[in-house]
Amino acid sequence: ARQAGEVRRIAFPAISAGVHGFPWKQAAAIAMRVMRRHEAEYQRLIASAFDEGTAQLYRRTLEAEDL
Repeated sequence: ARQAGEVRRIAFPAISAGVHGFPWKQAAAIAMRVMRRHEAEYQRLIASAFDEGTAQLYRRTLEAEDL
């Protein structure tokens, strides 16, 4: 996104888990940690979940203190 120029909003899909077998909780923690690390660089960061269970996991992970 930085190389593309003036990107101010970015969405991160919930990938690597599921079909690829990466643990869902670990994938969510990594995604949220990276998004928090870079949140000051963007106007809006979006975590894109494919179902309600994944959305709930991302919400719980975002609220966790240990990111």
